[in-house]
Amino acid sequence: MKKSILILSIIASSVFAFAAKSDYFGTWQSQAAKSGNVATIKIFEANNKLYGNIIGMTHPKKDDNNPDKSKRNRNIVGITIISSFTYDKNNDSFENGLIYDP
Repeated sequence: MKKSILILSIIASSVFAFAAKSDYFGTWQSQAAKSGNVATIKIFEANNKLYGNIIGMTHPKKDDNNPDKSKRNRNIVGITIISSFTYDKNNDSFENGLIYDP
């Protein structure tokens, strides 16, 4: 899953470099991980910030590797993995947010 998110981030940053702000929003799929798992991620704007939630997985699983032990039993589907990015119109980029790698 880690490689899938990394690859998705690289692809997304390449696509985002040539896109209008609204082109970022929508539903995206990660590349398949070695396990064959594919995540479906919804990218959206709220309060002028960019967010992304995992809305589906081909093989749903728990957040077993979370550094916070109290969150290791939660489902990965439904969690926010991209949060609080702000849009810089001068650079046509989203900046200063967080990405969680489940």
